[in-house]
Amino acid sequence: IDTSIVITSYNAEFFVPRALKSVFSQTYPAEKYELIFVDDGSSDRSVEIAKLFIKENNEKGIKTSIIEKENGGTASARNAGVEASSGMYIGFLDVDDSYLPEKTSRSVGILSSCVGIDIVYSDYITEWSGTEHSLTMKPPYSLDRLLETCIISTNSFVKKSAINRVGGFDENIKIIEDYDLWLRICGSGGMAKHIPDHLFTYSEHELSKTNKEKSSGMSLFEKETALIKNRVMRGDYYVQNA
Repeated sequence: IDTSIVITSYNAEFFVPRALKSVFSQTYPAEKYELIFVDDGSSDRSVEIAKLFIKENNEKGIKTSIIEKENGGTASARNAGVEASSGMYIGFLDVDDSYLPEKTSRSVGILSSCVGIDIVYSDYITEWSGTEHSLTMKPPYSLDRLLETCIISTNSFVKKSAINRVGGFDENIKIIEDYDLWLRICGSGGMAKHIPDHLFTYSEHELSKTNKEKSSGMSLFEKETALIKNRVMRGDYYVQNA
């Protein structure tokens, strides 16, 4: 195993089968990757559904594990997945999104062959309420662009060594924990590479994190954005979670 795909989930039982199916449907060799499903203290049937789906649909025999933890937010859930992983490369997948079949092979192919590349991100399909779709294209990587806005998509592949180099996700960041990690990895000398192809589906729905952010106002988003940019500008790349 050289690759670990980490799915993080919180009270999203409806989306669990699709996310799992998309991981089982990867073209990457089954013996070379594992699935880690992290449930962040759900009160619904997410874990039960995940266990049943894995039992009934893991025809390739992909190594799987399920982590159940107290609710602590996306950053803590992703950290738990990274800690449990055995791969050199980590692919992140939010449970309400799904990979297209080539996502892993294309991403790992770059991480394993391009010296200095720590993050691989792609374009994606945005799904609106399950019926309408649009194509979302990301720009090529540059640190200046990343400092302006989060050009790296959330469901990206990352070298585990790069994650460990900066201390993992900051569990004090509640909204833009992925942007924070990308900034610290790239600010500390890492590079990212863009795949100009749509390799996952991102779901925009009423319960999505993005919509919750909008409904709760922008103050926390603005505070976190200022915090993560300022500390990277100071050269403060490493975090120490409690």
